[in-house]
Amino acid sequence: MKIIKVLTIEDNSITAKLLRGILEKENYFVFENLSSAEEAIAFLKVHEPELVIIDIMLNGKDDGIKIGEYLLKKDTVPYIYVTSYNQKEIMAKIKRTRPHGFIAKPFKPIDIKTTVDIVLNNFQFKKIDITRSDDNQQQLTTNAPLRIKKVIAYIEENLEEKIEIEKLARITGWNKHHFIRMFNKYIGLTPYKYIVKKRIDVAKTLLTSTELNISSISIDLGFSSTANFCTSFKDNTGISPIKYRIKQKNLKSLGY
Repeated sequence: MKIIKVLTIEDNSITAKLLRGILEKENYFVFENLSSAEEAIAFLKVHEPELVIIDIMLNGKDDGIKIGEYLLKKDTVPYIYVTSYNQKEIMAKIKRTRPHGFIAKPFKPIDIKTTVDIVLNNFQFKKIDITRSDDNQQQLTTNAPLRIKKVIAYIEENLEEKIEIEKLARITGWNKHHFIRMFNKYIGLTPYKYIVKKRIDVAKTLLTSTELNISSISIDLGFSSTANFCTSFKDNTGISPIKYRIKQKNLKSLGY
C-alpha cells in the first residue's frame, strides 16, 4: 500500500506533535514539521509531499497564507489550513488562495482524519473537475474528461452490481483498450482498480459504523466471494477487514 507523505507547517510545537500523532496513527508519513513560510516554500521547491497542512498564523503573522498562494500557483499539491482565527479580513485572504480544506482550532482527531481523507480523495480526481483550475479550462476543448466523469458516476451508483469493463467503455463510446488507457491517464488507476478502491472505501465505512458481518459486506459490495473481498481489502489497506474493524473500535473507545 502506498504511504501518503504529509508536510505540517505549525509554529506551536504542541500542536505540531498532536498533528503528527493523529496522522501517523492513520499510517501517513509525516515530514519534520516546519514553522515558517520561508522554510516551507524552500522545502516545497525541492520536495513534493502529497498533502500540506498549514497553520495560518506563523510567529504572529498570517504567513501561512503566503504558503497557500505559492501552492495555488504550483497547483500540484492539496493543502489544508488549520487556524483559530475567523476574522472577516483573514477569511477573505483564505478564500483567495482556494484551499482544499479548512480545520478550525481547537480540533479533534476526527476533524483531522475526515478532512484529510476527503481532501486526498477529491484531489485524486482533480483532472476531471473542469471547474477547479484555469488549466482545466483547456480540457473544455475535448469531451474526454466528461466521458470519464460519466463512467465514474455509473460506477459509484452501481458498486453493488457486477460492473463490466466493456459496459464502461460503451458509455464513453471508445473501444475497450482506448477507454482503459484514457481512464488510467485521467484517474491514475485502471478502471478495475478504481472499482475495487471505491468498494473498499464503502467497506471501511460499513466496518466502522455497522455490525454487518464480513460475508454480508462482501456480498453487498459485489465481490465474487468473501475470500476475494478479504484479499482485496488487505491489498488496499495493509490489514484484514476484521483487524480494521477492531482497530477502529479501539480508536473510537479512546475518543478518536
